[in-house]
Amino acid sequence: RLQQHYNHWVFQRDIAEYAVEGVDAVDIVAPNNQHTLDLIGGNMGIFRLLDDQARTGSDDKFLNAAFDKHSKHKSFVKPRISNGTFGVVHYAGEVWYTAKGMRDKNLDPLKPQLRMLIHSSTVPFMAGLLEPDPKDTHKSRGQPTT
Repeated sequence: RLQQHYNHWVFQRDIAEYAVEGVDAVDIVAPNNQHTLDLIGGNMGIFRLLDDQARTGSDDKFLNAAFDKHSKHKSFVKPRISNGTFGVVHYAGEVWYTAKGMRDKNLDPLKPQLRMLIHSSTVPFMAGLLEPDPKDTHKSRGQPTT
């Protein structure tokens, strides 16, 4: 929605600027990119499929789910030769994405140092914000050690 609003606002601003400069631009229409936005962020869109694979899936499972769900979508492009990529057609053209590493990037874990800092807080609210990390072997609630 934000992208659609931005596109509309920018095109309207540019048309107004053209009018001030005496350039006839009344026939310019802001492109409607809603179908692409739905592909990316809609119900069962690319982001949802990636979230579904985040904890227990894999990049390959994400890519296969995207192919299965969106191969007929007009804004989704499947490569002719399987190479771990997929394309999205935006109003300005095709953009190709590599699925490798997307799942890990989507996890966006907190750095261990930040997790330890929050757990070691003397403010009970802060210390209780995060669930204990099973990989965290630092048992003390005192100052973090380096």
